Amino acid sequence: MTDADAGKTPTERLIAAARTKDQQALGALLEQTLGRLRAFVRLNLGAELRAHEEDQDIVQSTCREAVEHFPQFQGHTEGEWIAWLVTTARNKLRARHRFWRRERRAGAASPLSALEDAGLVRAYVSVLTPGKLAAGAEAAARIEAALDGLSAEHREVITLARILGLPHAQIAGIMERSETAVRQLLVRALRTLTAALDR
Repeated sequence: MTDADAGKTPTERLIAAARTKDQQALGALLEQTLGRLRAFVRLNLGAELRAHEEDQDIVQSTCREAVEHFPQFQGHTEGEWIAWLVTTARNKLRARHRFWRRERRAGAASPLSALEDAGLVRAYVSVLTPGKLAAGAEAAARIEAALDGLSAEHREVITLARILGLPHAQIAGIMERSETAVRQLLVRALRTLTAALDR
C-alpha cells in the first residue's frame, strides 16, 4: 500500500486501482455492489414489469455499461460509485417501463426461486431494522410484495436509502429533491411500508 492509499477505504482503493485500468479491481468493485444493485433493480421493476423482465438482465446490462464507461466516472467514494451505477440502472428501468406500457403484454409472475439468492435476501431485509423480520426467502417475498404496493417514489427512496445505503444528499441529487424533502419522503415511505408488513 502506498502513502497515497493509507487514508482510503477499501472501496476508494479499488476505485483508484480501477482508474489505472486494473480490470480485477473494477471487477471487485462491481462484485461488492452486485447484491444491493440487484435488489434495487428488482424492487424498482415493480410487480407488473417483473412479469416480463428479468432483474439480472438489467443488472448485467448496467454492469456492462459501467465497465465500458468507467473512464467517465469522476467520483472517489463508495457513495459516488453507487450513485453513478444507480443512475445507469434507473435509465434502463425507465426505458423498460416505457416499452411495456406500450406493449401491454401479459406475462407470468416471477418465481419465488428468484428470492433464494442469499445476497438478494440480505439486501431486502436491510430495508427494515434488524430483528423486524428473519432473513429468508419468505421474508424477502413479504418485503417485495409490500414494496410493490407502494408508490414508485416511496419504493425508490427506500431502496436508495436502505438497500444501497446512500446518504440523503446523494439521494436528493438522484431524485432531484432537497435533502429535507428526501428525509420527509423516506419517513412517510417507511411508515407506509411498516403498516403494509404489519397487515
